[in-house]
Amino acid sequence: MALRFFNVYGPRRALSNPYTGVLAIFASRMLNGNAPLIFEDGMQQRDFVIVGPVATDRVAEAKAELEARGLTV
Repeated sequence: MALRFFNVYGPRRALSNPYTGVLAIFASRMLNGNAPLIFEDGMQQRDFVIVGPVATDRVAEAKAELEARGLTV
């Protein structure tokens, strides 16, 4: 199974990386005293998730998949 996560954030997220997503852009602007730029009507919704639970869940899924194949982790 392949999963693609969007808007995952964490304490080591590099704000200078252009591929870090909208949360880094918002945070960078606010840290520099600017308001975040919101386009369109502002009614769009985004779901942000912290990296810890995502990583824990993915490790558990990987272990379960390997164990289902008869491998031990």
